Amino acid sequence: MEWWDDLWLNEGFATYVENFGTDRLYPDWRMFDQFSVDVVQDAFSFDGLVTSHPIYVPVSNPAEINEIFDTISYSKGGAIIRMMRFFLGDNTFAKGLTAYLKDRQFSNAFHDDLWNAMTKQAGMDGNPLDVKDIMDTWILQMNYPVVKVTRSNGKLHLEQKRFLFNPSSTDPGKYPSPYNYTWKIPFTYTTSEMLQFNQSYKDVKWFDLQSEMDIPTTSSGWIVGNVQQYGYYRVNYDDENWQALIEQLKTDHLSIHVINRGQILNDVWSLSKSGDVGTLTALQVVDYLSEELDYVPWYAATIELSYVKKMLTRTAIYGNFQVTEVIVLKIYHWIFTSTLTSTPCELTYQPEEDLTLNEPVANNPTKVISACYKVLEKKISKKDI
Repeated sequence: MEWWDDLWLNEGFATYVENFGTDRLYPDWRMFDQFSVDVVQDAFSFDGLVTSHPIYVPVSNPAEINEIFDTISYSKGGAIIRMMRFFLGDNTFAKGLTAYLKDRQFSNAFHDDLWNAMTKQAGMDGNPLDVKDIMDTWILQMNYPVVKVTRSNGKLHLEQKRFLFNPSSTDPGKYPSPYNYTWKIPFTYTTSEMLQFNQSYKDVKWFDLQSEMDIPTTSSGWIVGNVQQYGYYRVNYDDENWQALIEQLKTDHLSIHVINRGQILNDVWSLSKSGDVGTLTALQVVDYLSEELDYVPWYAATIELSYVKKMLTRTAIYGNFQVTEVIVLKIYHWIFTSTLTSTPCELTYQPEEDLTLNEPVANNPTKVISACYKVLEKKISKKDI
């Protein structure tokens, strides 16, 4: 990097490459499934505040330099690199990155050097994109967009706006946006009819700096935007689509990609905090978790539920919240009453015959915890775990 204001060129790439390298060596660890929560959603939590800052920040003294060693440089930096790799395509990204490193190997780099290398390679590969024009909207202004998707008259109508957890908070104005808080968004989506969660740069619909756009569609079922959460943006829907997604999650959650299940949980709770979605909708999404056995959605859910728990502690309705804890404990019981077979890089669950909690235990968290402890002690004594 040429100066500390481009710190993200070091630390964002460090975040991305540590996950990329581990994923290549140990694909069973599913690093990029976890990346969506560990990195993207982690960045969202900080970057949804008016006290955030752009990725590229002019700094002039040691105190300012120290301040930018934070979630924005590391997590948001890594998240937008993953997004860029997606909309360029793996081959173009790899060749462009190689050209960038060779060109700057004996000197410092400015972010425009990276954009120029990627733009040149994209053109050579038949995908003429102005990468600087796109990526500057992501590094020169703070925060990120939420895309509202509605459907009418055979079209998907998209609206983008700046997301803030507290929309009424006063912006200190330290980092004014050069783009009026609009972004060039690589929008992707799939539907209940398409079920295409493995998409590429060819599927991107570019949502430019205008606040609204329309996409023709013949779909009448549910829609999921931001496939595999490659883009650094949230997605909101109209009530009809939220209810359709809730129904799908309850009847067959595996039809929706695991990353998008985690995304839906994180988005709906964040949108409820901002007032864009009702809390009841967020709670209805959580309902399906009694059938969810994958780590990634649970990882996203526990972060959100811990926030709810903090808000309700010492209130009159905290007892009602414990119903959600029963769901969690049922899953723990399933894990502890399964045979854990340790193999290189993975744990494989092999359920035994009796995995169902009887009704009195299921309705009493204390009994569930006690039952789990007993199973765990038994397995430890037998050295089965």
